[in-house]
Amino acid sequence: MNEGPLPTSLYWAIASALSKDVGLSLEGYRGQEATAYVAPLRERPWPGWQLGQRHNLAIVLVKDGHVVGAWLELEGCLLGPSLKGRNLTDITGLTWGDWLLSNGLGVTAMSASQPEETPEEVIRKYLAAVTQAHYEQSICRLTMWNSLRRLLQRDSSLALYASAPDPTCLEASVSVMSAVPIEGGVYRAVFERLAGGKPVEVRRYRVTLDVTWQPQIPWPNGSHEIDMTLVRETQGSPWRIDDP
Repeated sequence: MNEGPLPTSLYWAIASALSKDVGLSLEGYRGQEATAYVAPLRERPWPGWQLGQRHNLAIVLVKDGHVVGAWLELEGCLLGPSLKGRNLTDITGLTWGDWLLSNGLGVTAMSASQPEETPEEVIRKYLAAVTQAHYEQSICRLTMWNSLRRLLQRDSSLALYASAPDPTCLEASVSVMSAVPIEGGVYRAVFERLAGGKPVEVRRYRVTLDVTWQPQIPWPNGSHEIDMTLVRETQGSPWRIDDP
């Protein structure tokens, strides 16, 4: 995943696996049009699952009067589980990282002519790209898991996923003053429970920023701290941001 748009191929690869778990295969319909029915659910697919007040969704694809695909979405932040209540690891027997690699979706290390960025460099270049509205340069420094979350932040109620990051989220100009490694903290509790597996390597940083808010934001300018998690999501992948 180099500089480019949000990875819609990731969405469809997951949707295909979830559909296949209930006996529906999307593979024969590549390039064809279908109708997507999206229904809010009263039920929660897993007991106790609740991040906010948004609905869980059931998504059903219909082609020529026949259901050809179906899956669930949890509160706009996770694609899945299947209609059998199974996640990707349940279905495929693979961890998230191994599943990415098996589908050609894993982020691989840069070539020797482009040395791998350190975690600190990734943080600085990501925040610089966000500040300068270079969306493609910011997206390519996110994990695939984080990109999936961005995909599910729709820019239209009639869309299954977002086509691009929402530019209205850029509400400040920031520069990195320091990025210091920290220990502890809860990481990916949702990921490990629902998607399966852990990243290859994890590092957490406390980042001190010099922030200048846009005029319409009534917050004080100056020094602010945020915690950021960087991971190697698969074997051989470079550092990427997981929860900016």
